[in-house]
Amino acid sequence: MKPIKGLIFDLDYTLYDESRYFLAVIKEFSKKHNFSHEQFWDFFSYENRIKSKDILGDILRSADRYNEAYHEELFNLYRSITVSLELYKGADDILKLAPKNGIKTAIITNGNVQVQKNKIRCLGINERIETIVCARELGSAFDKPHPLPFLTCIKKMGLSSDEVFYIGDNPTVDMVGASKVEIPGILITHDHFKSEIPDCSAKYIVSNFHDLKTLLFNGQPDED
Repeated sequence: MKPIKGLIFDLDYTLYDESRYFLAVIKEFSKKHNFSHEQFWDFFSYENRIKSKDILGDILRSADRYNEAYHEELFNLYRSITVSLELYKGADDILKLAPKNGIKTAIITNGNVQVQKNKIRCLGINERIETIVCARELGSAFDKPHPLPFLTCIKKMGLSSDEVFYIGDNPTVDMVGASKVEIPGILITHDHFKSEIPDCSAKYIVSNFHDLKTLLFNGQPDED
């Protein structure tokens, strides 16, 4: 394997806790309508987020509050809300160490393009990530695990598949997608899995960014 020259990250539940973004959206919506946000939040979980094809609609339905106007209003908040988000503990260290070691950084993310770009804005990492690929900018049929977002990303980075790692939280979407183009994957779990981790094609499995830092940089400090 060639020396690693690039790190490609998934966004949601990989670099940060996406539930914090949803909670801000739900609280804002609930405040406007004088609802208790808990009636919606009780439904939300990592598992429901991953399984749902319409998470905002499902949140409304779970509280028996669904109608098209509410759904549209909630989605508008979802794609435009301003909220202060934080990276997972240790992620900042990785983003500092990568350029110091001559390693390029990138993100590949599924989902509505405006929403995903807004999350990146709220995280304040626009200028820290060299390459950002929103899969749906390539077409609605090309969400991960389709190979195209991965191939597009490494082409923009000017690297080959054996010169990068792909880091993601979803065994199916992230690890399978990376393996299709022979990019070695690192599954980062953040303790999301309540039972055993599903079988997947990851080369490595780590629990958090501290473990990832040890794997990639052998505990190298990020100080100048």
